Amino acid sequence: MVNGAGGGAGSFAVQIAKSYGAEVTGVDKAGKLELMRAVGADHVVDYTREDFTKSGRQYDLILEAAAHRSISD
Repeated sequence: MVNGAGGGAGSFAVQIAKSYGAEVTGVDKAGKLELMRAVGADHVVDYTREDFTKSGRQYDLILEAAAHRSISD
């Protein structure tokens, strides 16, 4: 999961993860959902509509590229 996947570093992280065969969930605002899909995200989350920390989904690795959440979240 890449939080901030619609930004410069986040979209690069999605592409790197996909090149290694990872299943990637990208999190960003609604205006960046298509960009995240275009760079390879398998799943996209609009953080203005869904709190990914409360979804119950588990991830093997979380990259915080947006710096809006604490590690405990």
